[in-house]
Amino acid sequence: MLKKLFSAPKISYDIETINILRLIRSDNIGPKTFCSLIQLFGDAGTAIDNAPDFSLQGGQSKQIKIFNKSDAAKEMDLLKKNDTKIITYNAPEYSKSLLEIYDLQSY
Repeated sequence: MLKKLFSAPKISYDIETINILRLIRSDNIGPKTFCSLIQLFGDAGTAIDNAPDFSLQGGQSKQIKIFNKSDAAKEMDLLKKNDTKIITYNAPEYSKSLLEIYDLQSY
């Protein structure tokens, strides 16, 4: 009975959550650039597809290097192994108050 009480539910991440992780872990992307890319492209997957061109056209001296899928998968596996999870800005359990902050934190 106690085991059931304290066991974490199975966690399954959708593609967008994995893409959010990949985007925020990418070289030369901080919180402000992350938010700008999401606002510009609408979702993390499209932002990933366009980020290298965005950095060159935007005049950045360093090109954005996207965090690779295999490293993201390893991170997700580690989260599952430790019964933890990522709560992104688009998750139902993400704080509505945090979404109202002008300078939204992306992670």
